[in-house]
Amino acid sequence: MANFGIDYLGGAAFGDLVIKSHPEGWAAGFFAQEFGNAFPVVRKLAATGKAPTIRVHALWDAGHRYGSAEQIKAVRANLRKMCSIAKSNPKVRFLFSPYCEHNLTAAEMEKTLNVCKTVIKNQGISNIELVNCIWKGQEVKGVINEIHGDHATPKGNYIFSFDGLDCYNANTQQFKKKHAKADVFFFWTISMNLKKKDSEKISVAERLARSYRPKAVHIEAMIAMKAPKGKTNVPASVTIKPMSEDCGDLKSNKLLVLLKGKFKEVKLIRNNKKQTEIETLKRYDPPTGEFYRYYASKAGYEYVKKNLVLIKADGKILRYENKDILFCPAFRDGTYRI
Repeated sequence: MANFGIDYLGGAAFGDLVIKSHPEGWAAGFFAQEFGNAFPVVRKLAATGKAPTIRVHALWDAGHRYGSAEQIKAVRANLRKMCSIAKSNPKVRFLFSPYCEHNLTAAEMEKTLNVCKTVIKNQGISNIELVNCIWKGQEVKGVINEIHGDHATPKGNYIFSFDGLDCYNANTQQFKKKHAKADVFFFWTISMNLKKKDSEKISVAERLARSYRPKAVHIEAMIAMKAPKGKTNVPASVTIKPMSEDCGDLKSNKLLVLLKGKFKEVKLIRNNKKQTEIETLKRYDPPTGEFYRYYASKAGYEYVKKNLVLIKADGKILRYENKDILFCPAFRDGTYRI
């Protein structure tokens, strides 16, 4: 099974949360400079020993344009910073990605990678490995290739990250199965890039000025997705969201059940012999399209127990094709955003 990790990316802006909440034994990912200088956070996290693997993307370009002399110079400067941290933390495995999501040919990418190899050799570092993070670009032999979202699986050793595809809104269990052999499997959500909502667009100029910061609940919800989802039974007429978007109100970061029906009372029921009642959800009007929104009081992962959860609407267990509708609160189910 893959080694699990959290792709903080914007972690430079919320270093205290990373250091406090990062799970023991999980990998961590960062942008080197996009949200501020991440290397102080990387150094502190490495020193804790909680993250056996740390991956850093040196550069990001929204147009996926890479390989200029100026960019190679910036890559070299960032790698030297990483070498300094690696020397001080010999037990940590560092992964260095010059470019995040490139469109280069293998030969073009190797020009930058060869510069990186020279820097690492001259520094006498043995605990830094190079990563080739592709968008429409080509895989490179001899290094770890990295893909994001629903891109095709590379040959050989590779890294997977949800980067760009929020794991709260995807069929995460399916991705876990597909990439079970990945070297590192990174979870990622929009909050890691200082966004409240998936629909928000943030320019390069706005990133450092953003006041929004993720919370511990965002990290804890990703950690919960490591566990198996279990066999659920949720039709497209029912949508389960483990974490609603952060709107700055009482509905933020809560388990959300969307139903095609306006019910007076919707309850969560534990799927055990006694069918123990968990809580009554609160409906907020107006509906979202044809769906009515029913919110819990906590994030989905906080309801995960041994059994899955049933939905009772106006006193009756909801059913689909003669089967009770079952779901795991930690995962999105029913419909997905891909």
